[in-house]
Amino acid sequence: MLKTIFLLMVAAIAVFLVYAAMQPDTFSVSRTARLQAPADKIFPFIDDLKVMNTWNPFVKDDPKTVLKYSGPDRGAGAKNEFGGGSSGAGRIAIIESQTPSRVVMQLDMTAPLSASNRVEFVLTPNGTGTDVTWSMTGRQSYPGKMIHAVMGERMVGGAFERGLANLKALAEK
Repeated sequence: MLKTIFLLMVAAIAVFLVYAAMQPDTFSVSRTARLQAPADKIFPFIDDLKVMNTWNPFVKDDPKTVLKYSGPDRGAGAKNEFGGGSSGAGRIAIIESQTPSRVVMQLDMTAPLSASNRVEFVLTPNGTGTDVTWSMTGRQSYPGKMIHAVMGERMVGGAFERGLANLKALAEK
């Protein structure tokens, strides 16, 4: 009986490992929220990393995160190194800034997994408000594929939803 249980567990693990290996080599996560504010009011909340980190759930929800800023205060060249918290460690840099419609960032994670991802915010006027889309794309390592096989995009997507809600509360004041 124990031998059968053990063999079933080994088979289940093997199936999971094969399934994870079959996950795509790239990923994309995106969330959009409508904010009742003009793009030029929302843009400064994104284009300044210090301001962004007041509503960014990856920092806001983790008081142990240590932040170190460099470069200009806002726009292309602004950088933020982070670590010490549960969100991991790494660096984010604004690599493109188009007032008031788009901010592109390079996110390089060093922990818990090494990764290099593109983060983009697009602000699109829509009636009396602005649609803000927060997206992240990148390559997946095998450990990343295993995480994706279990959680899909829920972990990052849920954080994006919380962040956009935080941004909405600030921008609509």
